Amino acid sequence: MEAVDVKERIVVGFLGVDEGLTLPDRELVEEVVKTILSKLRHDFQLDVPKHLVGVDDHVNKIRNWVVTPASHARMIGIYGMGGIGKTTLAKVIYNELSNDFEYRSFLPDIRETAHRNGIPHIQNLLIKEIQPIEHQVSKVDDGISLIKSKFKGKKVLILLDDVDNQDQLNALARECDWFMIGNIIIVTTRYEAVLDRSEFQVDYKYELNELDEEHSLLLFNRHAFRMGHCSRQFEGISHNILSTMGGLPLAIKVIGSYLYGKTNEKVWQDTLKKLRSEPHRDVQKTLMISFDALEPGHKEIFLDIACFFINENSKFAIYMWEDYEFYPNQGIEELKLRCLVEIRDHGEFRMHEEILEGAFFAKDNQELRDI
Repeated sequence: MEAVDVKERIVVGFLGVDEGLTLPDRELVEEVVKTILSKLRHDFQLDVPKHLVGVDDHVNKIRNWVVTPASHARMIGIYGMGGIGKTTLAKVIYNELSNDFEYRSFLPDIRETAHRNGIPHIQNLLIKEIQPIEHQVSKVDDGISLIKSKFKGKKVLILLDDVDNQDQLNALARECDWFMIGNIIIVTTRYEAVLDRSEFQVDYKYELNELDEEHSLLLFNRHAFRMGHCSRQFEGISHNILSTMGGLPLAIKVIGSYLYGKTNEKVWQDTLKKLRSEPHRDVQKTLMISFDALEPGHKEIFLDIACFFINENSKFAIYMWEDYEFYPNQGIEELKLRCLVEIRDHGEFRMHEEILEGAFFAKDNQELRDI
């Protein structure tokens, strides 16, 4: 009873209720604590852009399916080409559902993480977030055994981002029976076949397509002009630029951010010429336009991040760049403004897979020019 009294005092103090007011029983205390924890979880939701464009309809369609009753754990598969917005959509859904689950895990960039560190590393990340253990697993089979034994009986929400082959999915969520009734696993992938071949039958597959003309223009305006409409002076050429990008959100954000603040119409015309000279969906070459406009030191910072510092803390790289007089704080800010680099809550660098591939393309081109 003493523990309950302590909990009551904590809850009463947190809610700002008169301390003379007594809570009637343990169940009420537990319910209030759950409410508080729900509010606290809301403060730790996944980061998504403030002004989302063209996402609401997709979220509503998936949400309407999720709320239907189920007699088993379910898997949602979101697929589409790189740069189309799969991760953003999945994160929005994850945030909306998160309060309904006691345990949650978001595993970003699985394709890249598995390539760099192996599948057992990803299994350890998942296990750590749901049921921490003393020793890390070093074999895929051991990881599977732990996931099966530790997750059963727990209400979990899991987001597996950018899965690109069956081995990754099988090691993390191969079978429906690993999970409790009502649990939800969200998977994003470029390849529909990954979902079709899954032993854990995907209950709901959702293909994410390009933005339509209206939403493409709105997204472009928010990055190129920092408002919901474009300057009359650049209205015509904005439509022409968008016609080369096929409704790809990532390309629209990067090119729009590059053009922000540029009032010389010749710069816009040159950008349009470069875009028209590339294949319709060659995202890497589209991103090169923004890379080519960087000053030399900032190019070096961008390439260093891509090659050496993805998922690494920024402070260590900054020390190195300062020694080379690259003015890293200014450079990182420039890269963030151009939507080329993100920094996570704990200071780790992140780069969208399409931008990462564009960086390797840029590095190869630079090396060829140096020969």
